Amino acid sequence: MIREFTEEQDELRKTVRKFLSDHSSETEVRRLMATEPGYDPEVWKTMATQLGLQGIAIPKEYGGQGFGWVELGIVL
Repeated sequence: MIREFTEEQDELRKTVRKFLSDHSSETEVRRLMATEPGYDPEVWKTMATQLGLQGIAIPKEYGGQGFGWVELGIVL
């Protein structure tokens, strides 16, 4: 089945891709994996507070973004 993203889904894809390319390069991720926390807490916080990515598939009534499986797949 061939499926095209909606305009909103495509914008989500572009936003996440730009954010990660700006803040989480492969080199930086590998470097951080060798540290005690294993990640950058500031990047994680920004992903949660500015982009709401950690709650992408959680219903809005529970404080999430209320998106579905397709949007979760885009983020993953």
